[in-house]
Amino acid sequence: MPRGKAPSPPGELTKREREVASRLALGATNSEIGKALEISIKTVDTHRGHLLKKLGIRNNAELAIHAVKTGLVEVDGLYTQDQLDARIQAEIDGERASADAS
Repeated sequence: MPRGKAPSPPGELTKREREVASRLALGATNSEIGKALEISIKTVDTHRGHLLKKLGIRNNAELAIHAVKTGLVEVDGLYTQDQLDARIQAEIDGERASADAS
C-alpha cells in the first residue's frame, strides 16, 4: 500500500473521494477540482472512477443525485457556474494565504 494507508472497505468512500464527489456534484470540472485540491486532473479522474465503481453508478449526473440523497451536498448548496468559480478561487486563494503564512 502506498504511504502505509489501508484500503477503505468496499462501498466506503475515503475523505478525498468525498471531497471530489461533492465538487463534481456541484458542477466543478476535473481541472477546477484539481486546482482546488492541489492534485492532478488524472488523480481527480482516478478518484471519480473509484466513486462510480464503489457506488455502482455510471456518470456525474447519477453522482450528483447520490450526493444530494445521501447529504454529501445540500440542495440549497447548489451554485451557478459563476458562483462555483468564485468559491473555488476563494478556496485556492485561502490555501495560498495559509501556505504563505506558514
